[in-house]
Amino acid sequence: MPHFFKNKPVERLLGDGVEAEHLNDDTLGRALDAIYTYGPEMLYGQLAAQAVKRLGLSCQIGHIDSTSFHVDGIFNSDHEAPERVIHITQGYSRDHRPDLNQVTLQLISEHQAGIPLGWTL
Repeated sequence: MPHFFKNKPVERLLGDGVEAEHLNDDTLGRALDAIYTYGPEMLYGQLAAQAVKRLGLSCQIGHIDSTSFHVDGIFNSDHEAPERVIHITQGYSRDHRPDLNQVTLQLISEHQAGIPLGWTL
């Protein structure tokens, strides 16, 4: 992690006094745990709302799009997925391979800057 952030403007991105050396795998793990506890959906919604406000976007027009990804392995396609767990199913595939496990993602994006405002999996 520190090597990745070595040539990035870390202080500008994360705040005064934060250096690339501070961003190690332990720090990343604690940050991801905190995001999970807080709620990733809530955090993203607040970040998107703040970006829209700071950029002065009107959000009168949006764009919705969906896509699917195929995934390999043994997944939960045969039974109901628990709450907050992505349900992977078999079915229609753009690859014309109905045997593939897949996930569908729908994004609602703000029209001017293309900021994703919401999604469903």
